[in-house]
Amino acid sequence: MLSIGAPIFIIVPDESNEPVLHPGKVLESDACTIVAEFDHMQALPCGLNVHAYIQSDGKFYRQKAIVKETDRAKPNPVMAFERVGPEVSAEKRGSYRVRISRATLTAKIGEEKLCTVTDISPEGFAAISGREWDFGSTLPIRIEYEEQVLEGPARMQSISKLANGKYRYGFLIPERNAKMRRSLERIAFMIQRLHLRTTAGFRALDSNVEVNGETVHCAIDGIGDFKETALRILAKQGIVNPQPGEWYDQQAWLNALSVISEKMGPEALYDIGLKIPDNWLFPPGIDSLDKALSAIDTAFHMNHRNGLIGHYYFSVVGENSYEVVCENSYPCDLDRGLLAAFCARLHAKGSERRAVVTHVDSKPCRKKGDNSCTFRITW
Repeated sequence: MLSIGAPIFIIVPDESNEPVLHPGKVLESDACTIVAEFDHMQALPCGLNVHAYIQSDGKFYRQKAIVKETDRAKPNPVMAFERVGPEVSAEKRGSYRVRISRATLTAKIGEEKLCTVTDISPEGFAAISGREWDFGSTLPIRIEYEEQVLEGPARMQSISKLANGKYRYGFLIPERNAKMRRSLERIAFMIQRLHLRTTAGFRALDSNVEVNGETVHCAIDGIGDFKETALRILAKQGIVNPQPGEWYDQQAWLNALSVISEKMGPEALYDIGLKIPDNWLFPPGIDSLDKALSAIDTAFHMNHRNGLIGHYYFSVVGENSYEVVCENSYPCDLDRGLLAAFCARLHAKGSERRAVVTHVDSKPCRKKGDNSCTFRITW
C-alpha cells in the first residue's frame, strides 16, 4: 500500500500527442483505489485508462488504472483511480517520457553543440536543432548530466518543424547499445527525481491553509516591471486581484510561485522574499536583527491561518552567528530573500557590521526533497 504523500506520476498525452509524466502526490490508497492530487494539469474524464508510475524506495513501479472520479473544486485536480492488475517494476521499462522543464540539458548531435533536450526516457530523447537531417539517420550524440555521460550512435525516429524554423528530432537508442541504454536510464531517473526535488517547497502541508492578501502582494511587488505577468499567473490559479485583509488558498499561491520560478528563475523567488518585511504583519518593537529573526515564526502565523503551516526556528549558534531553520512549504530561495531583507535593514545587537545569509548545504534542503532548509547568518 502506498504511503500518504508519496509521489505518483501518470501518463497523459500532451498537445503534441506524446506521453508525458505528470507529477502528483498520493492522498489515499488501498488495494483497489488510489486517490491523488496533481499539479498544473486538467482533470481527466472518468473512464479514461492511464498508466500510473509510483516511486518507492528509490524505484519506480507501474500501475494500470482507470479514472473513476475527479474533483475540480480544488486548485489542483484530485482524481480517484481504480487499480487494474498488479504493480509491476518500471525500472527496466521505457514506456514513459520525462518532460524537461526544470533542468538545463543539452546534447551534441553530429557537429552541432548545445542542442536543447526537451524530454528524455530510458529509450531515447528529443532535442531541438537548427540543422536539417534526413529521417532515419544515425548520428553520433553526446549528453552529459552530473556524473553521467551518454555517448554513441542514436537513430532519428521522428521530425517536426517548429514555428521558429528549427526542428524537433526524436532519437532512439537501440537496445543493442546496452551501455548507452544504462546511461540513458540513469539520466532519465535523475531528471525525474529533480522534478520531485523542485516541487518540494511548493506543496502546502495542509490543504486547509490560507494566506492573506499581504503575503500574495509580495509577488506583485517583488518582480517589479513584471507586475502584470504576476497578476496573470495568480489569476490562472484562482487568485484574482488579491487584496490586503482577504484570505486565499495557500496551495493556489504556491502553484503561482512554482510557475513564477519556472518562467523567471529562482532569483524571482528571492526578490519576492525581499518584499516580505514590507508586506507581512509583524509584531511591534522590531529594532534589531535578532528580534526580527526570532519574530519571523510569529509573523508567519499572523499571515497564515487554518491548519498546519510550518515554522521558522531561530537560534544563536556563535558569538557572531545565528541560525534559522525554515520548516515550511515555501521554496528556499524565497526564504533566503526574506532573511537577506532583514540583514540589509538591521544589525545584530551590539554590532555595526552588516550580516550575510548562507544556505547550510551540509544540512537538509527542500530542493533535495527534505522538509526544511537551514540558513546561517553571520557578521
